[in-house]
Amino acid sequence: MINADVGDIVARNLCGAIMQLRVTRVTPRIIECGDWQFDRETGAEIDYFLNWGPPPLHTGSRLSDKVIESSTGAGVAPIGKHNAIFRR
Repeated sequence: MINADVGDIVARNLCGAIMQLRVTRVTPRIIECGDWQFDRETGAEIDYFLNWGPPPLHTGSRLSDKVIESSTGAGVAPIGKHNAIFRR
């Protein structure tokens, strides 16, 4: 289970490229980061057009289970300096 709150910065792994995304909405099942949706249980990206989602579906990207930067300022996890960084 990914425990992220609105405003937190989380890491999305897309084929090895790490993107930092800001959490914009959290429901019991889904974490939204702008236009992207992720399953809270597995971190799998949900994309209905590509038929991506948590098992048994496949996915093209996934959220790390660690929060990079908390909206409260606590619990910062470093990522490599050579990773691609995008914020929405």
